[in-house]
Amino acid sequence: SLVGNLVADPDVFDTKNGKAGRVRIAVNTKIGEKEETLYTDVKMFGNTYRDIDAYALVKGDRVSVQGRLVQESYTNKEGKEVVAHVVYANRVDKFAKRKKTDAAEQSYDKGF
Repeated sequence: SLVGNLVADPDVFDTKNGKAGRVRIAVNTKIGEKEETLYTDVKMFGNTYRDIDAYALVKGDRVSVQGRLVQESYTNKEGKEVVAHVVYANRVDKFAKRKKTDAAEQSYDKGF
């Protein structure tokens, strides 16, 4: 599973099988002293798509995503073939908002 923050509000679109949703999450990792952010696209279909409304997902929300990694290809505006890796989610959970305190906020990733 991946844990990250939504970088934008969810995008809802129609498919031949009904509605679907797409979000982009920023996943922060730290290896030693080096920090890295990986931006990952996540697509949701069927019951998983309904999580967008159930959790009222918006930009900045912290989520956990479980699913499978899929390789997609498409032709961009310049006519070039682009290959991208996307997570097809089978579960999305929203973390509760944390209350801010006077002390510095701790990382959500402590212990991972």
